[in-house]
Amino acid sequence: MVYYDRFRSKTEDQQIIDELEKLAEAYPTYGFKKMFYLLRAKGYLWNHKRVYGE
Repeated sequence: MVYYDRFRSKTEDQQIIDELEKLAEAYPTYGFKKMFYLLRAKGYLWNHKRVYGE
């Protein structure tokens, strides 16, 4: 059996990038882990591997 990744459009990736940029401006001293938990608190259910990869 062969596994293929689902194609992600640029708009899906851009939403993650935009949210991370907003958080980075608001919290410049926060690292990835704290920003990831802030995204979770806002209701985004993105996987940590997906967020870190952007």
